[in-house]
Amino acid sequence: MVIGLAVAGSLGRGTLTTADGKPWYSPSAAVAFAVPGVLLIIFSAILYRRWAGSLVAGTTLVMLLLQIVFMWGYSLSPDARSEGRILAQRILAVYPHARIYSYHPLGKDPPLEMPIYLNRAITRVDSPSGITPAGQEPQVILVAVRQTLPVPPPNP
Repeated sequence: MVIGLAVAGSLGRGTLTTADGKPWYSPSAAVAFAVPGVLLIIFSAILYRRWAGSLVAGTTLVMLLLQIVFMWGYSLSPDARSEGRILAQRILAVYPHARIYSYHPLGKDPPLEMPIYLNRAITRVDSPSGITPAGQEPQVILVAVRQTLPVPPPNP
């Protein structure tokens, strides 16, 4: 597993590519975590003659190493990127102090990443027309619709 992840991640095979299309790891980074992983496996196998628990301990340490390295690579992939973060950053850039509302025709909550990246509560409304103007305070409404459903008309 250690060598397989190192090779596949450094070659960019399959989905092991970054958002830029490059491999997850450089060849030097792949060697930097593959060598200690292999040495740890060899060391725990040699130590097994004296202590039977060394295989369990060695396997656990190798899996922890693999988890760290895999998540580092995955964090760079397109699947790990939130589309909601881009929208939230745009909203905050234009309306940093706006009240945020959410409307969904089926009454669903907004995606979880929206209140996280906006760093505020989002008020769910049953209808966009139910939002009353708040004076000078800007208001933003998030409308989630399927392509088959009509987009509700904006407030006048």
